[in-house]
Amino acid sequence: MTLVLHYMNNRGCIVERFLDIVHVSDTTALSLKEAIESIFSKHGLRLSRLRGQGYDGASNMRGEFNGLKSLILKENEFAFYIHCFAHQLQLTLIAVAKNEDSVASLFQNVGCLLNVVGASYKRYDILTESQASRVAEALKNDELASGKGLNQEISLKRASDTRWGSHYGTLLNLIILFPSVIDVLENVGENGLNSEQRVEEQFLLQILQSFDFIFNLPLMRNVLGITNELSKSLERKDQDIVNAMDRQLQELNNRFTEINTKLLLCAACLNLSDSFSAFNKEKLIRLAHFYPLGFSAVDVMGLDSQLETYIIDMCSNPEFSGIKEIGQLTEKLVETKKNIVYPLVFLLAKLASILLVATTSVERTFSTMKIVKNLLRNPMGDNLMNDYLVTYIERDIFNNIDNETIIQWFQNMKSRRGQL
Repeated sequence: MTLVLHYMNNRGCIVERFLDIVHVSDTTALSLKEAIESIFSKHGLRLSRLRGQGYDGASNMRGEFNGLKSLILKENEFAFYIHCFAHQLQLTLIAVAKNEDSVASLFQNVGCLLNVVGASYKRYDILTESQASRVAEALKNDELASGKGLNQEISLKRASDTRWGSHYGTLLNLIILFPSVIDVLENVGENGLNSEQRVEEQFLLQILQSFDFIFNLPLMRNVLGITNELSKSLERKDQDIVNAMDRQLQELNNRFTEINTKLLLCAACLNLSDSFSAFNKEKLIRLAHFYPLGFSAVDVMGLDSQLETYIIDMCSNPEFSGIKEIGQLTEKLVETKKNIVYPLVFLLAKLASILLVATTSVERTFSTMKIVKNLLRNPMGDNLMNDYLVTYIERDIFNNIDNETIIQWFQNMKSRRGQL
């Protein structure tokens, strides 16, 4: 299990940092919670200070009664849970698309196709050789451009409902490999080991060359291609909650709990576009009520007055005119000392900005683990692997540390016979 912290530093900047990776014996919600508490304890952190938690949509994470988010909420009701926006987008798009029978049939047939083509190395070799031959012929006839990074070998990858962009990538590769896929099916149809296998391949061949399949394949490629850009923007590490809310809330309403819907709608009122046109004092005061530990009854009354002055100041101050994201707003408030003038408004913006948008940093940590723990380093223990991951993932920090400082620190750890 990987743990990443999303917080605001003293300059008003939102920061995400890899904290730890820990081996868990099982993935039940209770075991994961115990692991998180252990990590927090090791680093001197407290669950009571948590103001948000975000995961993918797995049942052990989002379960209403026994999920990890529920167990943490029982101890800290202000650690509001946000389902990863990128996962939500993928799940919503696929769920909506599959409500249409012809689209559901398309994805079902693509799944069957992947099972058949990927059933053996022999079939994969036929696919690869056929595609290589077609590329070579196209290059010879000047139908394709040549150059570094062009015409790389591609394959058919299985789509996953919880892996954003995977359906789009699968359809894109299938369109490129379509003639070679037909070659594989024709080969198996002619040379299959038994009649059942040959009939299956011929049936698939008929489906792939039918009007419905040929029509729906590029159609869904275009639909998912449009939303793929949104998916990529949600993977950005610096994406903020307000920007994401403005682009997604309407389509994803049914995947939010009632409290999260209210929370995020209120947070969206901090949007800076069009000269703070989304500003709504009543909703922002309602947002403060979600955090009674930060806003007492007296503070809420003070916030009402501060918001009146704040919006006039922001709209008339040229220093804030070019700001587009809430992260930039909190930075500018600290830079101009406005966080001191409007402390309650700043606290509200801070709490809204640390709400999680996507679990991208966690996903990238697992990808990095495959680089660090390769065949040569496979026997390494969890502690050593964690140390490697920290220095690799947070290399922007470690690159700024002078080598001499590291040498001296290592030398002073204990007495050594030689000097570095």
